[in-house]
Amino acid sequence: MKVDGTAVAFSGANIDNAKVSYRVYRQEIFTFWPWYRIIPPGRGEREEITFGDTITDAEGKFTFDFVAKPAKKKKKDEIRTYNYF
Repeated sequence: MKVDGTAVAFSGANIDNAKVSYRVYRQEIFTFWPWYRIIPPGRGEREEITFGDTITDAEGKFTFDFVAKPAKKKKKDEIRTYNYF
């Protein structure tokens, strides 16, 4: 995945040569089923995927990439959905 952003001051001016720190997390989303009363232990917790720093360009723009990888353990026929934030 590629993430693009712009650093802008409250006045509306672009901020150039600024350090941008980022962290990307993954969290599993569960479909609501009436017979499920709790989320199974160890699932549904957010997990850090990547982190780092970058610098804005002359127009205040920055970009970084990350791999939106799924969790390693899952059953063969199990469907999982994730939020990345």
